Amino acid sequence: MENSIEEPAKPNRFYKRIEISGWKGELIVSIMLRFTKFELKNLEKTLFIEAKYFLLPPLQRIFYEIDSIQFPATFMQKVDLLFQSFLISFFIWPLSFAQTAYKIFKPIIDYFKKIIDILIIKENPGFNYGSITSIRENFSDTHYRNYFQFLDQDMYLKVIENALFEGIVEFLDSKNIDTSELKNKQSKIINEGIIMTGGEIRTGILAIGRRARAIFNKRKAKTIKKSRR
Repeated sequence: MENSIEEPAKPNRFYKRIEISGWKGELIVSIMLRFTKFELKNLEKTLFIEAKYFLLPPLQRIFYEIDSIQFPATFMQKVDLLFQSFLISFFIWPLSFAQTAYKIFKPIIDYFKKIIDILIIKENPGFNYGSITSIRENFSDTHYRNYFQFLDQDMYLKVIENALFEGIVEFLDSKNIDTSELKNKQSKIINEGIIMTGGEIRTGILAIGRRARAIFNKRKAKTIKKSRR
């Protein structure tokens, strides 16, 4: 591991993983962080910072349907469940024969796959032992289950980015390195819980200061409606 940190040109690279789990594990935000110091010909030493963002969304909505069923279930809910079960069974039962045959021969297929993997491991020192995917990832949805999950994941990223930025600036200042240009490029405003990074604020109305007020002018909207008439 130490060689991977000191020599980043090698195929193995060292990453620091920062993870935040919210909504009781439904939403997982991860940042893979890597710092690399290298020196090129005719150039000064360069510090390269790499950050990759990953989001594991909630499970598919079908796994939460049981939460919408009242216990004890009402008569209409029971009828709906019976009707759905009948339709699913009617269309799936022809495939049950193939599924049964697959379950019978699956242990034999897995056994031969294991033998092949053992042979590949003996011949290939760089064999990838990692899993390609996971059960949690396979059954994840492509959308948020709740709009506030989208807001929270954005909040997690902003908080982490702010902490990383302050840590980098503090480290460079301790090494007597000028950070004024870095601070100017990534301006930061923290006021009453509002965080702005990278010069972006995702809001329509903003008031800064304890006694500041944000007023939306409705007269303009009314004049537009009259002109359309």
